[in-house]
Amino acid sequence: MVTNNGNLDGNEKKVNLDTYESNLNALKSILKNIDNQMGSLDDLIQDIETANQLVQDCKNKLCNIENSINKIL
Repeated sequence: MVTNNGNLDGNEKKVNLDTYESNLNALKSILKNIDNQMGSLDDLIQDIETANQLVQDCKNKLCNIENSINKIL
């Protein structure tokens, strides 16, 4: 989930690495912004950096799940 951190200008975004689902929803929101060409170039760069963090967290969560399943099997 991407939050604005209370800043009115929106420059400082914080990534809350809660759940896979919340990260996926945040990624969908970022993709929608990119598709609609909303925001400035600086916003686009920040969105890409945030998306990268979210993707990495999702990959880690999926790897942990896979490892847990493999331990059970």
